[in-house]
Amino acid sequence: MYVSLALAFDALAADTQDETLDEKAKDGSMKLLGGLFGSNSAPAKVAPAARQHATRPAGNMSRTVQVRLSAAQLLIRSGSFSKIQIEGPIVLENGPDGILVTERFVVPGPPPICRLEVPEGLTIDLQLASGGLTVRNFRGTLLARVQNGSVSVEQSEGRFRVIVPTGRVDFERVHGEIDILTSNGSVAARQTHGGLQTVSTGGAMEFEDIDGPIVARTTNGSIQASDLRGTARLSTRTGEVSVSGTCGPLTVRTQGGDVSLDGSVVAHTTVETHKGSLYLKLGASTNAQIEARVGQGMVRAERLNPLPGSSRRTLRTTLGQGQARLRLTSGLGVINVAGPPLAPRPNKRLAASV
Repeated sequence: MYVSLALAFDALAADTQDETLDEKAKDGSMKLLGGLFGSNSAPAKVAPAARQHATRPAGNMSRTVQVRLSAAQLLIRSGSFSKIQIEGPIVLENGPDGILVTERFVVPGPPPICRLEVPEGLTIDLQLASGGLTVRNFRGTLLARVQNGSVSVEQSEGRFRVIVPTGRVDFERVHGEIDILTSNGSVAARQTHGGLQTVSTGGAMEFEDIDGPIVARTTNGSIQASDLRGTARLSTRTGEVSVSGTCGPLTVRTQGGDVSLDGSVVAHTTVETHKGSLYLKLGASTNAQIEARVGQGMVRAERLNPLPGSSRRTLRTTLGQGQARLRLTSGLGVINVAGPPLAPRPNKRLAASV
């Protein structure tokens, strides 16, 4: 089981690094994930707490800590520790591949609370069957596979690859590269700096204040995003996509989901849907050449001055200096484009009184 899971995770890492990941590869990853995690999870365990220390092993593998647990509520953090420290019903073992953390003994009950504290710069290779994982103030590399549970990462820095079939995944105030794969679990990322890639079949995704490139793909889930300052590529088959705030270069594609965009367009932006509708409220700082086309449907414009060549199904206009490009396309649907709000008119009575 662990060997298969490791191979699947390595294959996923190679796929997610390619920003042109096609739908077949994504569907294959989801089917493989379902096969790995489709069985019922093991019963939760609990045991008396304990604390143990271990020196870091010598050799090339001294930078890796393997964690293999069937049930736990695990907290991981790093710091200026000279030794690895644990607390709870888990045990440290020195092996040929580095340090191994396993359960000391198990009894029926809820997942026990455990803690793992490691020196900065280590790699944590974690496999957890059930429970939850919380990572705080961590500096290093995390490879986590949580079969039945949630993952939360806060105030950390490094490289993170997470597989969670159904649980929720949260990243907040994290610097580094983040890769997330989930089947039906939801994903939320806030105040992250660095590359972010997420793949899901049915889970909802939320992104806020992302400083770095982002690639997000979901089959049936929705995507809500705001303040995407790096290059962003968002796609879903049937879910809705909502984007607001300040954005860099942006590409949004859906098959049947609607797309809404609320904010100023100052970088190249492409929004496409096959059977959905598009709703845009452009901010006052928009600086773009706008082209909107529908195959079957219509284009509605508000507070805009269409250029010659515009029609019921086509809109061409420019806002600002037109330095960016805004391309809107719908095969079957309606495109609604509202220009910037009108400036408030001066109060003539108030001006006369002054």
